[in-house]
Amino acid sequence: MVAAAAAGDPPCRRVVEDVGHSLGRGVALVGNLVDPEVVVLGGPLVAAGEPFLAAVTASLRRSVIPSVAHRVRVVPAALGARTEVLGALALARSSAPPPYAHLLD
Repeated sequence: MVAAAAAGDPPCRRVVEDVGHSLGRGVALVGNLVDPEVVVLGGPLVAAGEPFLAAVTASLRRSVIPSVAHRVRVVPAALGARTEVLGALALARSSAPPPYAHLLD
């Protein structure tokens, strides 16, 4: 479906846009709380390209408070399919104690 939407198939594109609009409303709820400058999207739907990203952006801008709407950008993840795994590894590494921390106590 994603490949067909990226190729311009109207029904598939419509489904991807509908999902993008729903996601944009959900992101807006979080955006109202944290006031992000950028929202990075990953996952298989990002491969649909501009129809998906434009739908998320439009819905986000309509649903978020005006001060956030003027600043926030929606961009695809640069790391592709490995984004979630690399993010989890980075979080684990940054929160883990140094390997010899017990010797410093």
